[in-house]
Amino acid sequence: MVDLGDFTPKSYAQMDRSPKTFIVLGEQFTVNHAYTAMTWMQFAYNVRHAKSELDSGAELMETMYKVVIPEDSDRFIKIMGDSGMALEDIAEVLLKVLEAVTNRPTKPPSDSLDGRKTTLANLTVDSWPPQAGGLD
Repeated sequence: MVDLGDFTPKSYAQMDRSPKTFIVLGEQFTVNHAYTAMTWMQFAYNVRHAKSELDSGAELMETMYKVVIPEDSDRFIKIMGDSGMALEDIAEVLLKVLEAVTNRPTKPPSDSLDGRKTTLANLTVDSWPPQAGGLD
């Protein structure tokens, strides 16, 4: 067997794993430390391959449960559901939490290769993951 080395990114070793909180609609929630870019990529993959809008909605609900610690999940779902928030607004909340957790600052969108800008404002379940350039 040949050991190819350790490919762990330096940023992973420096990652702050202390508890993080965020506020939505006046309520504070604690982020589940397991909510990572991989969680969102899995969500995007599952939505892309969903057989119906109902399946896509189920994937979003599952991801919402993963965002916060188990003790906060039912309250988070209730607050988000009772608010009447649109799908795009819920996705924006989840993306903002992901950006904060991964220490990835929000930057203005860059032009995509096809000439369109990809922004949270025009992000829908059908447009995720972004094509040709993606989100910056």
